Amino acid sequence: MKIALPETERELASMLKAAAKVASVQALVSAGVIKPYVSVREAYRMYGEGTVERWCREGVIKKIKDGEGNSKIRISRVQLEAAAETQNRAEWYVRQAREGKLKESY
Repeated sequence: MKIALPETERELASMLKAAAKVASVQALVSAGVIKPYVSVREAYRMYGEGTVERWCREGVIKKIKDGEGNSKIRISRVQLEAAAETQNRAEWYVRQAREGKLKESY
């Protein structure tokens, strides 16, 4: 398996910051300080409808519907935060790899 490592300290710091942010949300959910789920409408307000729908289509996040008909649809707060923190980075890596600009490490 080939792994692309960050090339600069700034990239590494950005990755660590993203990981810390997701971990802090997970800790707050586990401690009961914040709710573990947000409504789809709230997710739209936070990140934009187009972005949330794209993450759903790509399988990055999963909508949860508890009942039939018009029951409320919710999304895991941790999944949502992880998507927000990682998707731009993942898309950047894909674009760099496609253009042959990544240095690969093993």
